Amino acid sequence: GLEYVDLVLLHSPRRWMGVVGGIDEFKACCGCDSPKECRQQTWRVLSAARDKGLVRNIGTSNFAIHQLDELLYLKLAPIAVNQLQYHPWVPDWEEGIADHCRKHGIHLTAYFSLGGAINRGYTDLVDDIKEIGKAHNASASQVLLRWGLQRGLSVIPGTGNPAHMRQNLDVYGFSLSDAEMERIKEVGQDKDFSSKFMYFKMDPSL
Repeated sequence: GLEYVDLVLLHSPRRWMGVVGGIDEFKACCGCDSPKECRQQTWRVLSAARDKGLVRNIGTSNFAIHQLDELLYLKLAPIAVNQLQYHPWVPDWEEGIADHCRKHGIHLTAYFSLGGAINRGYTDLVDDIKEIGKAHNASASQVLLRWGLQRGLSVIPGTGNPAHMRQNLDVYGFSLSDAEMERIKEVGQDKDFSSKFMYFKMDPSL
Protein backbone atom coordinates (compact mmCIF):
# COMPACT_ATOMS: atom_id res chain seq x y z
CA GLY A 1 0.00 0.00 0.00
CA LEU A 2 0.88 3.66 -0.09
CA GLU A 3 3.21 4.51 2.78
CA TYR A 4 3.60 8.24 2.26
CA VAL A 5 2.69 11.14 -0.02
CA ASP A 6 5.47 13.25 -1.54
CA LEU A 7 3.67 16.60 -1.41
CA VAL A 8 0.37 17.96 -0.10
CA LEU A 9 -0.75 21.53 -0.88
CA LEU A 10 -3.33 23.79 0.69
CA HIS A 11 -4.97 24.64 -2.61
CA SER A 12 -6.50 27.93 -1.48
CA PRO A 13 -6.03 30.17 1.56
CA ARG A 14 -9.78 30.39 2.03
CA ARG A 15 -12.99 28.50 1.43
CA TRP A 16 -14.53 30.34 -1.50
CA MET A 17 -18.20 29.68 -0.85
CA GLY A 18 -17.92 30.44 2.84
CA VAL A 19 -16.40 33.84 2.17
CA VAL A 20 -18.96 34.67 -0.50
CA GLY A 21 -21.79 33.69 1.85
CA GLY A 22 -20.47 35.71 4.77
CA ILE A 23 -18.48 35.01 7.93
CA ASP A 24 -21.41 33.28 9.69
CA GLU A 25 -21.66 30.72 6.91
CA PHE A 26 -17.88 30.34 7.01
CA LYS A 27 -17.96 29.54 10.74
CA ALA A 28 -20.79 27.05 10.26
CA CYS A 29 -19.14 25.07 7.48
CA CYS A 30 -15.50 25.25 8.58
CA GLY A 31 -15.72 25.24 12.36
CA CYS A 32 -13.26 28.16 12.63
CA ASP A 33 -13.79 31.77 13.57
CA SER A 34 -11.74 33.09 10.67
CA PRO A 35 -9.91 31.98 7.51
CA LYS A 36 -6.61 32.66 9.33
CA GLU A 37 -7.51 30.30 12.15
CA CYS A 38 -8.59 27.67 9.63
CA ARG A 39 -5.29 27.96 7.73
CA GLN A 40 -3.23 27.66 10.89
CA GLN A 41 -5.19 24.69 12.23
CA THR A 42 -4.82 22.93 8.90
CA TRP A 43 -1.08 23.61 8.88
CA ARG A 44 -0.74 22.12 12.37
CA VAL A 45 -2.45 18.93 11.23
CA LEU A 46 -0.34 18.68 8.07
CA SER A 47 2.83 19.34 10.07
CA ALA A 48 1.90 16.50 12.43
CA ALA A 49 1.36 14.21 9.43
CA ARG A 50 4.81 15.17 8.16
CA ASP A 51 6.36 14.43 11.57
CA LYS A 52 4.82 10.95 11.42
CA GLY A 53 6.31 10.34 7.98
CA LEU A 54 2.94 10.22 6.24
CA VAL A 55 3.82 13.25 4.11
CA ARG A 56 7.28 14.20 2.87
CA ASN A 57 6.55 17.86 2.12
CA ILE A 58 3.69 20.30 2.60
CA GLY A 59 3.04 23.53 0.77
CA THR A 60 0.53 26.11 -0.37
CA SER A 61 -1.17 27.43 -3.47
CA ASN A 62 -2.34 30.97 -4.19
CA PHE A 63 -1.10 32.22 -0.80
CA ALA A 64 -0.29 35.92 -0.43
CA ILE A 65 2.64 37.25 1.60
CA HIS A 66 0.71 37.80 4.83
CA GLN A 67 -0.83 34.33 4.58
CA LEU A 68 2.59 32.72 4.12
CA ASP A 69 3.91 34.69 7.10
CA GLU A 70 1.06 33.36 9.27
CA LEU A 71 2.34 29.83 8.67
CA LEU A 72 6.01 30.76 9.05
CA TYR A 73 5.16 32.34 12.41
CA LEU A 74 4.01 28.95 13.72
CA LYS A 75 7.56 27.58 13.31
CA LEU A 76 6.24 24.15 12.35
CA ALA A 77 7.00 22.27 9.12
CA PRO A 78 8.66 24.45 6.48
CA ILE A 79 6.61 25.61 3.52
CA ALA A 80 8.17 23.51 0.78
CA VAL A 81 6.45 25.19 -2.15
CA ASN A 82 3.95 27.90 -3.06
CA GLN A 83 2.09 27.33 -6.30
CA LEU A 84 1.07 30.54 -8.04
CA GLN A 85 0.25 31.99 -11.41
CA TYR A 86 3.52 33.06 -13.00
CA HIS A 87 4.51 34.28 -16.45
CA PRO A 88 6.21 37.42 -17.81
CA TRP A 89 3.03 39.51 -17.48
CA VAL A 90 2.24 38.97 -13.79
CA PRO A 91 1.56 42.22 -11.89
CA ASP A 92 3.99 43.67 -9.37
CA TRP A 93 2.09 42.31 -6.36
CA GLU A 94 2.41 38.76 -7.71
CA GLU A 95 6.11 39.28 -8.37
CA GLY A 96 6.34 40.45 -4.77
CA ILE A 97 4.96 37.11 -3.59
CA ALA A 98 7.56 35.31 -5.69
CA ASP A 99 10.37 37.42 -4.21
CA HIS A 100 9.07 36.74 -0.68
CA CYS A 101 9.10 33.01 -1.36
CA ARG A 102 12.68 33.12 -2.62
CA LYS A 103 13.72 35.08 0.48
CA HIS A 104 12.32 32.35 2.74
CA GLY A 105 13.51 29.36 0.74
CA ILE A 106 10.03 28.46 -0.52
CA HIS A 107 10.17 26.83 -3.94
CA LEU A 108 7.87 28.27 -6.62
CA THR A 109 5.65 26.19 -8.87
CA ALA A 110 4.11 28.14 -11.75
CA TYR A 111 0.69 27.45 -13.18
CA PHE A 112 -0.69 29.37 -16.17
CA SER A 113 2.89 29.61 -17.48
CA LEU A 114 1.41 29.93 -20.97
CA GLY A 115 -1.34 32.30 -19.91
CA GLY A 116 -3.94 29.71 -18.94
CA ALA A 117 -6.61 28.08 -21.08
CA ILE A 118 -8.35 31.41 -21.73
CA ASN A 119 -5.28 33.51 -22.54
CA ARG A 120 -2.88 31.11 -24.23
CA GLY A 121 -4.00 32.34 -27.64
CA TYR A 122 -2.63 35.76 -26.72
CA THR A 123 0.80 34.61 -25.54
CA ASP A 124 1.35 32.48 -28.66
CA LEU A 125 1.05 35.61 -30.81
CA VAL A 126 3.60 37.88 -29.12
CA ASP A 127 6.14 38.78 -31.82
CA ASP A 128 9.16 39.06 -29.51
CA ILE A 129 8.49 35.63 -28.01
CA LYS A 130 8.02 34.10 -31.46
CA GLU A 131 11.27 35.64 -32.73
CA ILE A 132 13.21 34.25 -29.77
CA GLY A 133 11.64 30.87 -30.47
CA LYS A 134 12.78 30.92 -34.11
CA ALA A 135 16.37 31.39 -32.98
CA HIS A 136 16.12 28.13 -31.03
CA ASN A 137 13.77 26.23 -33.35
CA ALA A 138 11.22 26.38 -30.54
CA SER A 139 7.60 27.46 -30.22
CA ALA A 140 6.45 30.48 -28.23
CA SER A 141 5.09 28.10 -25.60
CA GLN A 142 8.45 26.38 -25.25
CA VAL A 143 10.16 29.75 -24.84
CA LEU A 144 7.78 30.71 -22.03
CA LEU A 145 8.29 27.39 -20.26
CA ARG A 146 12.05 27.70 -20.63
CA TRP A 147 11.87 31.25 -19.25
CA GLY A 148 10.13 29.96 -16.14
CA LEU A 149 12.65 27.16 -15.65
CA GLN A 150 15.58 29.56 -15.97
CA ARG A 151 13.92 31.76 -13.37
CA GLY A 152 14.20 28.80 -10.98
CA LEU A 153 10.55 27.74 -11.03
CA SER A 154 8.88 24.42 -11.69
CA VAL A 155 6.32 24.72 -14.49
CA ILE A 156 3.19 22.59 -14.76
CA PRO A 157 1.48 23.24 -18.11
CA GLY A 158 -1.66 21.20 -18.62
CA THR A 159 -2.89 19.72 -21.89
CA GLY A 160 -4.88 16.80 -23.22
CA ASN A 161 -3.08 16.93 -26.57
CA PRO A 162 -0.27 14.32 -26.92
CA ALA A 163 1.65 16.54 -29.35
CA HIS A 164 1.55 19.43 -26.89
CA MET A 165 2.67 17.09 -24.09
CA ARG A 166 5.75 16.11 -26.06
CA GLN A 167 6.43 19.74 -26.95
CA ASN A 168 6.09 20.86 -23.33
CA LEU A 169 8.67 18.27 -22.25
CA ASP A 170 11.10 19.23 -25.01
CA VAL A 171 12.45 22.38 -23.35
CA TYR A 172 15.80 21.13 -22.09
CA GLY A 173 17.68 21.16 -25.39
CA PHE A 174 18.19 24.92 -25.48
CA SER A 175 18.87 27.82 -23.13
CA LEU A 176 17.87 31.45 -23.32
CA SER A 177 20.67 34.01 -23.24
CA ASP A 178 20.78 36.80 -20.68
CA ALA A 179 19.75 39.22 -23.44
CA GLU A 180 16.77 37.04 -24.37
CA MET A 181 15.70 36.73 -20.74
CA GLU A 182 15.87 40.52 -20.44
CA ARG A 183 13.91 40.96 -23.66
CA ILE A 184 11.14 38.72 -22.32
CA LYS A 185 11.14 40.72 -19.09
CA GLU A 186 10.64 43.91 -21.11
CA VAL A 187 7.78 42.30 -23.03
CA GLY A 188 6.17 41.60 -19.67
CA GLN A 189 6.00 45.33 -18.91
CA ASP A 190 3.11 45.72 -21.36
CA LYS A 191 0.36 46.63 -18.89
CA ASP A 192 -2.36 46.63 -21.55
CA PHE A 193 -1.48 43.04 -22.41
CA SER A 194 -1.24 42.10 -18.74
CA SER A 195 -4.79 43.33 -18.17
CA LYS A 196 -6.09 40.47 -20.34
CA PHE A 197 -5.19 37.93 -17.66
CA MET A 198 -7.25 36.76 -14.70
CA TYR A 199 -5.52 36.91 -11.31
CA PHE A 200 -6.41 35.60 -7.87
CA LYS A 201 -5.55 38.54 -5.66
CA MET A 202 -6.35 37.90 -2.02
CA ASP A 203 -8.03 40.39 0.30
CA PRO A 204 -5.37 41.20 2.96
CA SER A 205 -8.10 41.16 5.62
CA LEU A 206 -8.69 37.42 5.05
